[in-house]
Amino acid sequence: MDFTYIFAGLLGLAVGFATAIVLLLLKRASFRRALPIATVITLLLDALLLINWSSLGQVTAPFVIFDFGMIAVFTLIGCAVGSAPPLLFQAAWAAIRRNSQS
Repeated sequence: MDFTYIFAGLLGLAVGFATAIVLLLLKRASFRRALPIATVITLLLDALLLINWSSLGQVTAPFVIFDFGMIAVFTLIGCAVGSAPPLLFQAAWAAIRRNSQS
């Protein structure tokens, strides 16, 4: 496993967590909103930070496609894991409040 993929996953964790918090603050939180938004933001950051654009002509197209695909997989996993805790906490908190009012 390359350091690039680990960094993509860690970046996905951070961006997923931050996206979930921002959506919670905006009162528009759901996993279906947080995951695509966090994934797109993280993939853009990955493209800017992780891909060595100066050596792009030295590698073959299938390698670049495979590399970006692996980055996308690790990004998606990181975003899902990162955005889950705040959203699960919010759902549990809402259920507790709903049950305490009954």
